[in-house]
Amino acid sequence: MRRVARTVPAPDDLIEKGGAELQKARAHYATDPPPKKSYAFKTYKLRSVKDALEAMFHGKCAYCETFYASTQPLDVEHFRPKGAVADADG
Repeated sequence: MRRVARTVPAPDDLIEKGGAELQKARAHYATDPPPKKSYAFKTYKLRSVKDALEAMFHGKCAYCETFYASTQPLDVEHFRPKGAVADADG
């Protein structure tokens, strides 16, 4: 995996809706016992966010670097590791 310069500005949708969604996710995981079902993030699937990601990664998959544009539409399957995340930063 190569290092990607994060030069594309975050879309307004991500800034406005992403913060509220993060608070909902934190509340979801703060329950005792923690839920077994993961929180379903929706903001990163917005068209403006997809467009920014496509520009940042130059039409390649962020994980395998395959050019997807000619064979399939852009789909943000996940943006955090599927295994687990320790905190909001990681």
